[in-house]
Amino acid sequence: MAKITKDEFFETNNILNFKWGHDIYPWLTLKDVLKAEEMTYNDLAKATWFSTILIAQICTNKRRINIPFAVALQEQFKVSATFWLNLQRAYDLSKYFNNNYK
Repeated sequence: MAKITKDEFFETNNILNFKWGHDIYPWLTLKDVLKAEEMTYNDLAKATWFSTILIAQICTNKRRINIPFAVALQEQFKVSATFWLNLQRAYDLSKYFNNNYK
């Protein structure tokens, strides 16, 4: 698999390209960014002051990306907090519609 830059990743995974009914996974996006940056959960925890446990929970879909964490991701990866929050919100909406409007 060819390695892509962070900028290429965000260009090809633009939140506006998602359509209803398709799965949107904010935690997988974060895991992909960590992989592209060659960072571990522990590395991100040290850089953001969030616990490794919290980061692991987000990356395994046990917790949502919230505002403080989105701001920390913005500072670490130079990708807007709005991107991360919109990604989480789009997933939440997709999950709601898929569960309630089958």
